[in-house]
Amino acid sequence: MGEINLMPRDLIFLLKWPIRKIVVIAVLSSIAGSLGISAAYEKMIIDNKRIISKFDTDLSDLSRRKDEMSVIINGMEKIPDRKAEIDKIARVLKEYDTERILWSGLIGEISRNCHRDLWVDVMEVSERRTKDKDSTGQKSLVLMLDGKAIDRKKIAHFLQFMESSRNFENIELMKVESASHEDKRYYRFEIVCHVVR
Repeated sequence: MGEINLMPRDLIFLLKWPIRKIVVIAVLSSIAGSLGISAAYEKMIIDNKRIISKFDTDLSDLSRRKDEMSVIINGMEKIPDRKAEIDKIARVLKEYDTERILWSGLIGEISRNCHRDLWVDVMEVSERRTKDKDSTGQKSLVLMLDGKAIDRKKIAHFLQFMESSRNFENIELMKVESASHEDKRYYRFEIVCHVVR
């Protein structure tokens, strides 16, 4: 009769090996496993160093940003100190804008009332202090117009326009002189007035 073998073939093979070979294989397997674990630990250490390096970089970025924010916050704390300076700049700009509008309106008004028989050659502006009752003195703008006209009537019409305008006051005709050029007669005039702001 035949024999029935209930042991798997691989196990029988191992049983036939001498114990020494099995110990060598076990030791080699354990060394290989240790080397694998060592390589895994080494990779884990390198990864951790990379993470730590990234955290150091992020920390230095945060420190730099903190310093930048400190500068901004310090600048914001100085804003109340600069408010007076900013208000002064705004006031100057508003005065400039007001003056610009005033002068463009005055020049437009004068040019509309100068006809081909009357023209203004020179327009000068000066600032003078006027004395009032409490003697503080206020600034007023004085406008001097120097021009020419074909006849005295044109100068008179121009003076009437200035007197009717709400932009001028204290209007004075300082001089009117007769002159000629190439046998053509004309009149030079000078008008001084205060500009109403």
